[in-house]
Amino acid sequence: TKDDPETAATAHPKSCAIKPACAASGYCLISGKKQLKFDDASNKMAKEYFEKNDSTKVSVKGTVKDDMLTVTSIEAAK
Repeated sequence: TKDDPETAATAHPKSCAIKPACAASGYCLISGKKQLKFDDASNKMAKEYFEKNDSTKVSVKGTVKDDMLTVTSIEAAK
């Protein structure tokens, strides 16, 4: 939801995130009310992450331009 996207995202399990329709729509990083859409290469990286990991809470490094995130690394949050 627009009012609290971070809380809404916590209810979005890995089982949904790995479905073809979800993966095809693209991933994003949500922190508080800030939402950054992944570029194509980052979506591929996120999909590969989900194939090997269970947590949807992640630590991401990358660069931001406008509201687009280019991910350089993604790992489970500690």
